[in-house]
Amino acid sequence: LAIAGEVEAHDRDAATYRQPGVYPKVAALRVVIVAAAVAIACAWEERLLDLLDFTGASCIAVSCMILPMVFYLKHFGNRVSVPERVWAYFAILATLFLAVYATVLAADPLFNPPSGPAPQPKWDNVKFSFCPAGSYQHITFTNVSYHKNFTSPLY
Repeated sequence: LAIAGEVEAHDRDAATYRQPGVYPKVAALRVVIVAAAVAIACAWEERLLDLLDFTGASCIAVSCMILPMVFYLKHFGNRVSVPERVWAYFAILATLFLAVYATVLAADPLFNPPSGPAPQPKWDNVKFSFCPAGSYQHITFTNVSYHKNFTSPLY
């Protein structure tokens, strides 16, 4: 009986898309959202990583942790044991707290940027500080024969 209801809901959604004028509106909305995302990325080019941190801090927690637990409780709530339900509510609240905390931390550099441009790294800065000195600290992993023949343009 539950499967028939789910199929009916899916058919209702599919029928909505087939109505005249609905699909162009949905397609236009998708284009506007992508265009807005591109415009924001271009406008905040220097702060794009901060923007990604900000959106990721909130969206990932909500879509990957909070909503699945909420939907689980909504769908199976009357069949879930009390300890499991208590644990799910605790996990939802803890995840919600951590998501808000991470979002606030990620919002600080985005909305209160440091004054002046960020320093540009030199091409030969140490990239891998845990490698032994004089080894592969400055070079990304490639073929060893390349490193044997490598000569720095500055030396």
